[in-house]
Amino acid sequence: MPIAAFEKIMVCVTAQPSCARLIRAARALLAGDGEILVLSVQRVACEPEQRAKDLATLYELTRGLDSSVCIYYNDNPALVAATVAAKERADRIVTGVPRHPADKFVETIHTLVPQIPLTMVDDDETAYTVLPEEDVPVPMNPAWLT
Repeated sequence: MPIAAFEKIMVCVTAQPSCARLIRAARALLAGDGEILVLSVQRVACEPEQRAKDLATLYELTRGLDSSVCIYYNDNPALVAATVAAKERADRIVTGVPRHPADKFVETIHTLVPQIPLTMVDDDETAYTVLPEEDVPVPMNPAWLT
């Protein structure tokens, strides 16, 4: 039994089979009848063959873990992820651990929705969580959300 169970968890995935670990981590944090929203934001400019391959990978990834995936096409994945998390009222976000210091995906999400705990899962399935700061004011309707 997890220490804390969450009602709605958004999992950010890419079209890689290794992202199954992210969905498994979310399932471990989920309350009994809670919901997992799997989100993938794909680049707008993508060759049709690559897009088809990515869609097939995402389908297989989520089918095997009894989940479905919501796919957006946008070149700003962190903004899309933060917007979906806020609009869907997610109470936890799960992502992979950034591979490069220049990758600002997690940092940007945390900046845009600092009130939502964010869990990063490494390749060995170790989870690291960024918790909201208690004194951070949370805007009810931030300008970027509209």
